[in-house]
Formats: sequence, C-alpha cells, structure tokens
Amino acid sequence: MKEFILMLSENYPFLYLCFILVVAVMILSMILTLVFSFILKLLTINKRNDIYKYYVENSPEIYKPWVSIKFGGWLRNIDVPFIYWRFFQFFYKMTKDDVKKWRNVVKKSFGKYYIIYMARLITKKMMLIIVIPMLVGIAIYMVFN
Repeated sequence: MKEFILMLSENYPFLYLCFILVVAVMILSMILTLVFSFILKLLTINKRNDIYKYYVENSPEIYKPWVSIKFGGWLRNIDVPFIYWRFFQFFYKMTKDDVKKWRNVVKKSFGKYYIIYMARLITKKMMLIIVIPMLVGIAIYMVFN
C-alpha cells in the first residue's frame, strides 16, 4: 500500500489528491455515523420501544410480515423506507407516494429526534453522495490523460 501511495504522489498528483479525499470522506462518514447513532440511542433509550412500535403499526400492510423481523437492531429496520423507492415499486408494487407516506411514518415516530436521525442517515450515505462523483471524475481524468 505504501508503494502505491508513493507512486500516486509522484506520478499522478491529481489521483493522489482524490485518493486522500476518498479516504478522508470514508473516515469522516464512519465517525459521524457512529456519533449520531450513539446520540440517537442515548436520547431515545427510554422511548425506543414506543418509536419502533409506532413504526411497525403504521408500516404498509404489504411490508408488515418483514417489519417485525429485527435484523441488526431497530435503527436498521427504520432505515428501510429510505432505500431507493423503485426497489419497493419492483418488489412490493408500492408507488412513490406510498413510500413517501412510509417515510413520514418514520418522521412522526421519531418526533423531535428526527433531525438527528436524518443527520445519521445522510452521514451513512455520505460515501455515495461524495465518492461516486469523485470516482467518475477520476475515470474521466484517466481516460483523457
């Protein structure tokens, strides 16, 4: 790995800079996700069951057999409606409006802690939001140089 980084810094300074930025975003994303998850768990420690119960009760009927199965914790289950909506259109025949209503259920279940929840969700997706355009830029740079 050391030789790869040295080769990048000497021969391809632009790619070296992009590599450093990708690694920095990755580390920042992981740290912020952990911090927001910890804060959210601390704030909702006594309300966790109420939040998840409201989420389960108000989830779409077609998804209810799956929603009661907790995989990796209740926060991961609540992240499900924020997957790209076409996934639900393909597998569950849900429309975009149905998914929006489901996302509003999450908003209502968290109440005043929804801002922290969304910050956590955005930091989890920070890699996709920032790194994918950067990788496209790297590919374009490599093609034309």
